[in-house]
Amino acid sequence: MGRIVLCADSESLRHPELMGLDGESVEALPWLECFASAGEARRFACKEKGVDEVWVVSSDDMEGINVAAAMRQDDPGKAVYLVLFEASGSVLSRAQAARVTGTLTRQTLTQRFALEKRRHARRLPAGAGERAAAAGADVTPGVNARAAAAPGASVEAAAGEAAAPGASAGAAVEMAAGADAAPRLAAAAGAGESAVPAAFAGAPAERSAFVLTVVSGSGGAGKSSVATLAACLACERGLRTLLLDGDLQFGDLHHLTGLEPAATLDELIAQDGAEVRLGVKGQEELVLVGAPQRLEQADAVARELPALLRKLARSFDVIVVNTGASWADYHVVLLEQSSCALFLVDQRASSVRACQHALELCARCGIATGSFAYVLNRCGKGAPFTSIDVSCALQGAHVAELAEGGHVVEELLGAGYPSELVASANPFCASVERLLDELLPEVAAAQGLSRGAARGQRAKWGGTLSRRSRRRAHEAPASARALAGIPADARAGASAVEEVGT
Repeated sequence: MGRIVLCADSESLRHPELMGLDGESVEALPWLECFASAGEARRFACKEKGVDEVWVVSSDDMEGINVAAAMRQDDPGKAVYLVLFEASGSVLSRAQAARVTGTLTRQTLTQRFALEKRRHARRLPAGAGERAAAAGADVTPGVNARAAAAPGASVEAAAGEAAAPGASAGAAVEMAAGADAAPRLAAAAGAGESAVPAAFAGAPAERSAFVLTVVSGSGGAGKSSVATLAACLACERGLRTLLLDGDLQFGDLHHLTGLEPAATLDELIAQDGAEVRLGVKGQEELVLVGAPQRLEQADAVARELPALLRKLARSFDVIVVNTGASWADYHVVLLEQSSCALFLVDQRASSVRACQHALELCARCGIATGSFAYVLNRCGKGAPFTSIDVSCALQGAHVAELAEGGHVVEELLGAGYPSELVASANPFCASVERLLDELLPEVAAAQGLSRGAARGQRAKWGGTLSRRSRRRAHEAPASARALAGIPADARAGASAVEEVGT
């Protein structure tokens, strides 16, 4: 009969009533291994045999969610439950992204503890205890199914163990039967604490989109330019593409793209469900979701952004997410939800150091960095750094290079002419396109697009975006028009743009 690891801070271990375990001496139980140090708990759970599962409340040196995420990364096959006394949407999203097995409220922790205590006292078969315990937890798909398959376990026995005071036997049987019964048990037991939201406890949405999140350790690295061009080039390939402005305070992608946002983030969150209508099958234009209209809305939007991203992913092939310079909780969640995180570094020494600090933060938060792609921007003759220099600073990680595009990049994007920049032979655009060649071939293949067919979308997409750009031509400075090859006369400029588009 296996043991359970309990990770909690020293104060909670000394006073178990803080965890809802009134009158229990948790450190005296032979089947419960208690740790206040996250590192010690991780080492024990990894090295010791016979550990069935882990309960993470907190620790003296790390947040509970970070400990749980790290333990799941250490051993994806081990059951790790996160105990949340006050669950927030952000923490639940992070737990789901980290593939934490499930969450426990104060009440379900008490029930689960009582079940395990009785199971070890009676020496019941492990399968029965596991199945009964699953009844007391809000778990992700697969856990209850795994418990239901345990040999030697009966639903009736599990229900008898799981029934909380005041709960009907029928409710307990329903809980033992499947994951979707969790809310029914909570209602039958009269639980005062809310159950885990369906977004976490229920079946996760099937995600079709390739989510590319562009981040950096500091501002000024070129995130907005890279995100804009990456989205434009993905759309050019015939992929339904969404460009999401995740710089919640100072996002300006509508200026760089020359597009009016289909909606802003705060509008989508306020109108739940409207986001699915943004991505239409057969759509040929790039869709832009803008930053919140008011800076003070940033915190409220950040809490809902991860859930919104999951919904949007159902309607697009590619979602490119731009982010702000200042890191917050939602950055962590976005990294965990991304198919690829494009980590941008520029030619400043401070940018390299900021990248190192950000990666240290990811390590402390238990975020797997396997999906990170490191990119050095503004490379060229005479540049201070090469990709080899940055690779050495990042302990040998592969680093790609984006070429210096010159002042034409800032001029054209600042005036809202991305299609003209893409159509030019700018080395910066060419290097972004090569980067996408490495990142998106499977996405294009899934849509039945050959590389040649994807390239054939350029004229159609370029003409569409150029028409929008022409409507804004009067806003562009003369220098931008000259760099784009657009004459001062708007009508003559329209002809020139059409020639470029073809």
